[in-house]
Amino acid sequence: MDYALTYSLTDYQELRWIMLSYDIWCSYHVNLKKRFAKYFPKMAHLIDKMRGAIPKMHVKNHIEACQLLWAFNYIKFSGETYGEKIESSWGEGNQAAGSTKEMNDGHRHDALDDYHGYWNWCKLHKLCEY
Repeated sequence: MDYALTYSLTDYQELRWIMLSYDIWCSYHVNLKKRFAKYFPKMAHLIDKMRGAIPKMHVKNHIEACQLLWAFNYIKFSGETYGEKIESSWGEGNQAAGSTKEMNDGHRHDALDDYHGYWNWCKLHKLCEY
């Protein structure tokens, strides 16, 4: 997870602050500064800009202390962030599995790419309804 986080932040080092959403943020962040200092020293300065929270559907399964410390509802500048949007397409996306499982890798990739592109397009057009 540290490598993925570091790689994703490579081009965004000038941000004022970084909000992270992770299912187990309560335990992940504990030694984050030490791990970055040891394994990614050039990126360690970003730790001071980071804030993290547990997504709203996952925080309900944590103990009360975690809910109070790491719920988006209680974190300054996070507003009504949900933190689970990426997972909301999986239920619909799983329906594409039956029609794509017999395809070769290239065709399956294209079909799933089209499917998720359409899902994003529909999501974009529904934004004005709220």
